[in-house]
Amino acid sequence: MIEDFIEKNKLESELISLPTEESMDSLIAKKRFPPRMCVNVGVFNTPNNKPFMVIIPYNSELSVNKVKKIVGEDELIELDDEESTQVTGYKQGFVPPLSVFGITILIDFSFENKLHCFCRVGPKQYLKAFVKEVIEFNHDVQFHCISKANC
Repeated sequence: MIEDFIEKNKLESELISLPTEESMDSLIAKKRFPPRMCVNVGVFNTPNNKPFMVIIPYNSELSVNKVKKIVGEDELIELDDEESTQVTGYKQGFVPPLSVFGITILIDFSFENKLHCFCRVGPKQYLKAFVKEVIEFNHDVQFHCISKANC
């Protein structure tokens, strides 16, 4: 699905396929990905059914209280694999910041001026996503201080 989206829209973002399953930690240790360019992507919902995606620096912790204030809710629900697939088309932990329509994307402000980021999109696949394309190909992208370490 993400491959078709990248190809159809002639994006600079690219899929990186590996021969075996490898963790982000391993790829960072091997200097395949710079640690400051790596992200975790998560999908949440609210009791009022307003799903949204969060993108934070890898190895950072999401500030749930800050996100609650941003979305105007007292409760956040982290989606499981099945729920995430229903909302985004992708399992939790493999959601790309591209090709997901109709939900808000909250990105930690530390990526606002970065060229690209790396995220996991499959057991053996990672995505090098250009931030300008994430902004251009999503309807509601917001930059906020949403990780505990950065604010």
